[in-house]
Amino acid sequence: MGGSGGSSGTTGKYDVTVTRTTFGIPHIKATDFGSLGYGYGYAFAEDNLCVLQEDLVTIRGERSKYMGTQGSYTIVPNGVTADNVTSDFFWKFSATDAAINAR
Repeated sequence: MGGSGGSSGTTGKYDVTVTRTTFGIPHIKATDFGSLGYGYGYAFAEDNLCVLQEDLVTIRGERSKYMGTQGSYTIVPNGVTADNVTSDFFWKFSATDAAINAR
């Protein structure tokens, strides 16, 4: 699967083929929704692995641990800039099992 230029493949229980145009646009062909989701996730991870990892570290409240206490980041859609320590505090406080299960 994947590959720039149009390679394809099948894995495990999913029947999916991901091909890419010469511009890198993924085309996903699948036999069911599970396979489609797998193909979409695969193509997304190929294109956005660093973004995905940064979001994961942020939501786990571990930005200071991996990116330093002096760092910061900007949430582009709303223009908010948060330092890593404040962000970690917010996510550790608000993204608890109790808060998530209460909804």
